[in-house]
Amino acid sequence: MTEALKTGALSILKNQDDISILLIGYHRKLHRKRICCSIICRFNSCFRNLSAWNIRVQLVVLNSLCLVLMVFALMYTNNVHRTPPSHSQPYECKEDFGYGKASLEEIISGTAQQLEHPNFTYIRNANKTCIPNSDVLLLILVKSAVGHFRKRQYIRETWGKDARKRGFKIAFLLGFSKFEDAIVGIENGLHEDLIQQNFEDSYVNNTHKIKMALSWISEYCKQAKYILIVDDDMYVNIPNTISFILQEAISPDEDFYSGHLVPEPYPDRCLKSKHFISKTQYPFACYPPYIAGGSILLNKYTVEQFVRVMQFIPYLPFDDVFLGFIAQKLGIEPTKNAYISLEERTTNANDIKNFISQHGYNTNILFRIAYNNTHMQMKTVIKLA
Repeated sequence: MTEALKTGALSILKNQDDISILLIGYHRKLHRKRICCSIICRFNSCFRNLSAWNIRVQLVVLNSLCLVLMVFALMYTNNVHRTPPSHSQPYECKEDFGYGKASLEEIISGTAQQLEHPNFTYIRNANKTCIPNSDVLLLILVKSAVGHFRKRQYIRETWGKDARKRGFKIAFLLGFSKFEDAIVGIENGLHEDLIQQNFEDSYVNNTHKIKMALSWISEYCKQAKYILIVDDDMYVNIPNTISFILQEAISPDEDFYSGHLVPEPYPDRCLKSKHFISKTQYPFACYPPYIAGGSILLNKYTVEQFVRVMQFIPYLPFDDVFLGFIAQKLGIEPTKNAYISLEERTTNANDIKNFISQHGYNTNILFRIAYNNTHMQMKTVIKLA
């Protein structure tokens, strides 16, 4: 090794206080603009005092470190397939591409064989929510984590109260947790508005929760003309919801599957993402178009069709994608609804006046502010622009 090379290497090592190596995987835009797979390995001042070492030892350490990081990078990229931001892969999932082998004709004729889905039993079923043979214009079902007691109460005291004033129905969808079951029992004794089955309450079980919702509607509230299924961090502007429904005037035998449209979705192959799905679980390159799960608006006819088909669709851990597959099998096209906002809530508290539902409500004060801005609309049904 020449003296110049030794001097140059030593100079780099002496002056490098902060060596940063960024291995950033491809990212793609989903409905929430997720960017994942960024690994930042920082070694602060780790070579600051290396000048006393033999130069050869220093170079061996540096080369070894680089080799380890290169091996890690290869392992990482081999295990995480990312779709480039430009979606260079052609989108080919618009039409039914065979996920769920049974055709719609086979399902309708009764010749298709149902897939094996786990059967769960009701722990609580809010069976007083819809009185048999009563008219129910709007039923709202709220997907809620079992431990979100406060959020459910915020909803009951704000937009849930607005819904009940108009005679609309509201209930909460829960999974099971043995650690919180006693408190849930007390809560249900007070309000009788909890729908719960004996599957574990977790994010990966949200599809069980949405299936429970559809089954519950068909069994306990099949007269509901319109159904809104929302997350518990959404604020629902009840007057705007009704105004939209009345203006749309959907016929009883017409499909209605509306909300925040994800038109060309791709599976997330990022190991660290909560939306990750492996190629073993789902080998296809894309998902069908679907309505994002934060706020989904349906009508009676569409729910009946969904219930008829859902047992023939292979299970996926993402409830909104699962509904997208059901809709695709039925030939139902999801429709974009500009009045449903899943973007982060802005600082303008008046924005909720312009929406059916808006995302980003996690505290009592936020629910109260939105309530103060919307409950006076109870006197009239406003017309959306």
